[in-house]
Amino acid sequence: MKPEYDFSKGKRGAIDLTPDGKTRITIRLDDSVINWFRTRTEMEPGYSPSGDYHERINEILRLRRLDGDLLWKLREQSDAWHIMATWHIG
Repeated sequence: MKPEYDFSKGKRGAIDLTPDGKTRITIRLDDSVINWFRTRTEMEPGYSPSGDYHERINEILRLRRLDGDLLWKLREQSDAWHIMATWHIG
C-alpha cells in the first residue's frame, strides 16, 4: 500500500454506470421470487451469470404493465374486465 493516495480526480457515485432509460432502485423481493427467476434464466440458451434475471424481471413487469393498460381500457368498455382482472403470472 502507498502511504498516500490522490483522490483529487475521483468521482462520487456508483461504479457501475446505469444505462440510459434505466433507473437504479432498491426493491425487496421474496427469496422464492428471485430463485424462480434465477432458475428459469439459468435454463435459457446463452445464459450469462452477470444478472440476466434482472432483465427477465423487468420484462415481466413491462408485460404486466401493458396487460394492465389493456385491462383498464376493457374495464371502461365492458363488465367482462372482472374476469380478466384475475389474470396473474404463475
